[in-house]
Amino acid sequence: MKKLRSLMTVLLLAFQIASASASEAETESRAEPEWIVIVHGLSTGATFAPTFRAKAKELGIEIKIAHVRFGEFPKSLASTFVPSDYDKTFEFGLTDHYRAVQALRSLDLKYSVVAGADSSYPHVDILNDRLGLPGNDVSKALQRTNKEHFYKELKLAGLMPAPFASVSGVEEGLKAARDQDFKYPFILKPVDDAAGNGFTVVNNVKELRGGLTRLFSSKTKTVRGTPVGSVLLQPRLKGPEFAIQGAIREGVVVVTDVIDLKKDNAIYDLDKLVDPRNALLRRRIEHVKAALRATGLKEGTFHYETILDQDYGMVTFDPGARPMGGPDHFMVKECTGYNQVDALVEAMLDPEAFFERAAEAERTGIPYKKFHAGRVVEIRYPTSGRLTADANIALLQTLPSFRLARLAGKKGDRVVRTTNLLDTAGTVVLVGTEEQVEADYHTIRTYESKGLIIPVKSSYSICGWIADHQGLRLKRWFFGP
Repeated sequence: MKKLRSLMTVLLLAFQIASASASEAETESRAEPEWIVIVHGLSTGATFAPTFRAKAKELGIEIKIAHVRFGEFPKSLASTFVPSDYDKTFEFGLTDHYRAVQALRSLDLKYSVVAGADSSYPHVDILNDRLGLPGNDVSKALQRTNKEHFYKELKLAGLMPAPFASVSGVEEGLKAARDQDFKYPFILKPVDDAAGNGFTVVNNVKELRGGLTRLFSSKTKTVRGTPVGSVLLQPRLKGPEFAIQGAIREGVVVVTDVIDLKKDNAIYDLDKLVDPRNALLRRRIEHVKAALRATGLKEGTFHYETILDQDYGMVTFDPGARPMGGPDHFMVKECTGYNQVDALVEAMLDPEAFFERAAEAERTGIPYKKFHAGRVVEIRYPTSGRLTADANIALLQTLPSFRLARLAGKKGDRVVRTTNLLDTAGTVVLVGTEEQVEADYHTIRTYESKGLIIPVKSSYSICGWIADHQGLRLKRWFFGP
């Protein structure tokens, strides 16, 4: 009996020791959550935080998410910010990187700081560099945001066959056009701008002078609200224009989608998801990968645009070290099951899966899988004036391939005729078979031409008439009865 009691005592003691060890191991496994830091979570970047949380839950990882803002948000995107998505938010002056670094050091970061929007730069590069986190080549930060420096870097790398000139005044622009023998028509666009803002086609010297005068006017502002400092002159490239999106970690690239950008001048018509088996797709992707290397992009998301021009060949002409804006990421997710937001999150939280995805694309030559056809259709204001009714979303919802509509404006609002991406009335996302989405696209254009989606009553001054017929973007207070 004594032996039995002794054995029971030993077993009980062993059990207690084992339980204590298990408890200690469990405590150790419950380490403090790792922090994810997002700078300017706007537009597509607003989907980063919820996607990070969903993936972390799937992987059994504990995370917290902080948001950092420098200066004021761009007015056009400010409403997309969702403060409740974050565990902590920081606000700093536009150039107050010292205080930002001190604040973020207290979080003991493991992951790179993430760029949520175009306005995230150069802040993200500076933070990653000063915090000792994996990031992009800081010495080439300007090449990733400024078109002039981007073009020059690509020229050095043998990736920019098309001629271009950057000018800072009207007379300088006229001289550059003569000296470089630009053949009309060619285009003008601000060096440090986006979304087609300021895009101008000129057909002769008179239009060139007028276009430069307007762009350098004190009234003209970039999408960031700053004056136009320099303007690019370049040939009007002819050929299909594709946007290539994805994510990158340690220089390894995953392309999640390629979008065929259909537009007339700077007025977008529709975005179409390209078949991944497209014969020229691999050439475009390799060109963009070379551009990523040339501009020192190693971490985060990217959105680069290319044209296969009939005269100059492959030209990558628009850099974006950020996710593509608008609802395209939603359309891509519906069509392929995986978009560039998913790729960024996977690259950071599950890098082995990300690297394997990149390796598979290299092996097969197929960058992504496409299960459905997709379109993002831009809805345009045909004239300037007043809306006579709210947007008719109910009519659009009757289309078989309808998935989403984001339309601005209420009855009584004053609107400006669409001349670029910033002036559109909104977008409609279509997903389905190729035949169905194409048919629904044409139905939308029919509804639009009849004023059934966004009814506008033309009622404005002579300034508005001139603007509509000359393609100028005047301020809204010029218009209206």
